[in-house]
Amino acid sequence: MRSFLLTALIPLLFLFQSGPNTIKGKVINAGSQKPIANVLVYVIEGEEESLTNAKGEFTIKTRKAFPIRVTAQELSGKRSKVGVTTTAGNVTIQIP
Repeated sequence: MRSFLLTALIPLLFLFQSGPNTIKGKVINAGSQKPIANVLVYVIEGEEESLTNAKGEFTIKTRKAFPIRVTAQELSGKRSKVGVTTTAGNVTIQIP
């Protein structure tokens, strides 16, 4: 009986996992408001990551459910974290 319940319940876990979410945005310098290229942007506690392009833009696909914490980190070590609650609109991350 116990193994039957486990066999029946395990597939249900996959039904309740969050689907793929796409987070798009831009990383800018807080002072100049100019885009920053080659910034590592990643989801905390996940493996999903992206580098910003020349316009400071990034796209990350994740299976994590919202809210999601996203971190942007420059090569110099400066970083900023933001909370994302939806895929609607673009996220702007400012690095000091």
